[in-house]
Amino acid sequence: MRCPLESDQTAELVIAYGAGTLDPDATAAFERHMKCCDACREAGTMQRVVWAALDQWRDVVVSAIMDRTRAVEFR
Repeated sequence: MRCPLESDQTAELVIAYGAGTLDPDATAAFERHMKCCDACREAGTMQRVVWAALDQWRDVVVSAIMDRTRAVEFR
């Protein structure tokens, strides 16, 4: 595999890897490449960390009273 950092596919490949949306062959190829490329290993690892954090994100419920209060403050 040619290093994705040397091509225009870097962002798409690394983000898809982190999201777990790469097809199995592309995932295997990128993981083999990461074994010998520190920069790609770091990028791939950091994307996995980001996606794991996003998976744990929970929406915060805002009360209707707070919405009305904020609307008044900004007028």
